[in-house]
Amino acid sequence: MKEIIGEEEIKTTFQMKKLNFLISNPKLLNPMKQELTKLMVNDPRLSKS
Repeated sequence: MKEIIGEEEIKTTFQMKKLNFLISNPKLLNPMKQELTKLMVNDPRLSKS
């Protein structure tokens, strides 16, 4: 179990770093926002709200 959790943490950290990079590069952010919105709409875990 520990290994799985560790893997998830690594993925999350990587995604956060990626997001921080994109946030600091506004030119890249707009297309990413559209992609994220699509992902959120398609992801049942996030679209509950």
